[in-house]
Amino acid sequence: MKLLILLLLSLLAPAHPLAGFAAPKPPAAGAAAGKQVPLSPKSQWDRYGKLSKASAPAADVAARLPASAWRRVGSVASAAHALPLAAARQKRLIGEHACRLFPELTSRQRELEFGVGKGEGEWEVLANLDKGEVAGVPADEVGFEGVEDPATGYYCLYKQGKLVSGSTEDKSKGSMDSKKVQGGSGWSVG
Repeated sequence: MKLLILLLLSLLAPAHPLAGFAAPKPPAAGAAAGKQVPLSPKSQWDRYGKLSKASAPAADVAARLPASAWRRVGSVASAAHALPLAAARQKRLIGEHACRLFPELTSRQRELEFGVGKGEGEWEVLANLDKGEVAGVPADEVGFEGVEDPATGYYCLYKQGKLVSGSTEDKSKGSMDSKKVQGGSGWSVG
């Protein structure tokens, strides 16, 4: 009788011993189909810091509504790609941060134009590049650091639990290890 019960239990046992609890997850649908995985503010900020330490070229990025003044949103860096291409790869992050810094842009987010700094307040309008060309830029070869936003905690540096001013490049005020990126629901990531 015990043998019969054990035999039945073994037949009913799941194919994978963890059966949904801590079992490996199947690949994401986007990854399987070759789609780009969305960039996260925290990962791109980390990459920006690493690229800055390695003295990779960097440029300011800005956003504006058509026929209005440019508003600086942050900086992009890339050692392997042209900076306009690096900015195009991170266009979503730049747009989200522009609306975070300047809430009046939120209702017209789809109309935003993006620019890459050429120096002395001049901006090169980010052209609509071929999606295939932008998709060919790996996320780990570009980085974005937004202008700090103390209201939300995005791109802010903390030292000993207190907010300090400055970018990840300024070692005297904070360190990359002490930064936090605030998520939309109010919880800290990092």
